[in-house]
Amino acid sequence: MTPIVDATGNLIEWRYGSDPQVGTLTIGSHSDMVPGGGRLNRIAGVLAEPEVAWALRDTGIALRHNLGIVDSSAQELSVFGWLVSGRAA
Repeated sequence: MTPIVDATGNLIEWRYGSDPQVGTLTIGSHSDMVPGGGRLNRIAGVLAEPEVAWALRDTGIALRHNLGIVDSSAQELSVFGWLVSGRAA
């Protein structure tokens, strides 16, 4: 897999498919925590997506599509999202 970090701090990993022209399947979660979000908030989601990629690899399943795994840096709106300086951009 090929990891990148985008301009807003999201970690994105790619598993390239045999025919990338058919598109990309994207799965992901967020790595921030929300107060009172529960004991599995963020951890389960961030760990589940790589498990999917590893299971595909370990079973020899090749996808035609690219597989994108996204660990988003935030769940809520921020200056990196559409809310800038307290108003919609």
